[in-house]
Amino acid sequence: MREVRGLAITPEQAAWAAMHDVEGQMIVPSPLKWPGGKGRPSYVGPLRDAFNRVGRQRRVVEPFLGGANIALNLQPERALLSDSDPHLISAYEHMLSPEGISIDWSQFTDDEGMIEKPTFYDLIRGGLPQGRIGTWPPREGSLNHFMQNMQDLSPEERRRMVQMWLLFQQAAYQGHTRRRDGLFRIGSGTLGPYSPTWDYSHYAPLMRGWDLRNMGIADFMDSDLVNPEQDFLVLDPPYLKQGANYTPDGFDRLQQPMAEWAGGLAQQGLPIVAFNSQFARPLYDKERFNTILHSRMDTSGGRGGQRGVRPEMIAYANIPDMDWFRNHPSAQFIKSQDAFAIGWSMLSH
Repeated sequence: MREVRGLAITPEQAAWAAMHDVEGQMIVPSPLKWPGGKGRPSYVGPLRDAFNRVGRQRRVVEPFLGGANIALNLQPERALLSDSDPHLISAYEHMLSPEGISIDWSQFTDDEGMIEKPTFYDLIRGGLPQGRIGTWPPREGSLNHFMQNMQDLSPEERRRMVQMWLLFQQAAYQGHTRRRDGLFRIGSGTLGPYSPTWDYSHYAPLMRGWDLRNMGIADFMDSDLVNPEQDFLVLDPPYLKQGANYTPDGFDRLQQPMAEWAGGLAQQGLPIVAFNSQFARPLYDKERFNTILHSRMDTSGGRGGQRGVRPEMIAYANIPDMDWFRNHPSAQFIKSQDAFAIGWSMLSH
């Protein structure tokens, strides 16, 4: 029986559960370790309920695919899914391909399934100019070696590069895969233990109907890909004043044009759910969205859990009786009202 990694069920059972469980108790895990995902019940349950309300015949549209938690857990018949990261899109394309894709951890792990830091920096990620760990030029076969030779890779080498990217993003700090000057620079994070082989082909049945695009949000907004009469749009971008490091020149400059674009589509009747920081709320209020503040535990960034509780904006339009987000228990995010108050106080300093 082919199981979804992390779940002792078949892909078919996972698909059925994703379509029918609006309580958010059955979660299909992302095949990636990806920051900012929406794989918690407090997101999945309301989104499933919203999708059922607007009609499951609609195509799900996500311009910020990331870890694909939303598409995997809504299980639409059709989905238009885009991301500006070409390596992310290539990984999903290989998962969907007839050949599938798997990664072999055993060549990098010790007898206990652990990866040593020099192995991560030298053999998986590859060294950097003036880097503290890892040889330069990058060791042949490492991810940065492939990055330096992108124009000359054979199809088999490109497939190997996808495998190295999957290894890297699983072992890298918080799953970040940021690049600068054409090289991956993030340090190590989770170094094991890992089982010898991970097979991603079992995700293919859950990805039927996916139309994958490698596009930045500016190009996506300039296109005519979204159909207000047939689609359901979910926006989960890097958060305003919290996600500027996702792009070299910062993402915040695109927040207002994106809200205005979404507002124009909402006026045409498109059902939309948008997530962002509380700082984006005025942008969506101006576009006449319904907006609420939710609480979430923020463990991103170098300080980890010290960041505590953060308010989070959820905006929606053209979705009837959308009360789930407001009423959904937030106990999984905060342990007490005092913790929520602490989160707010952190934002005021």
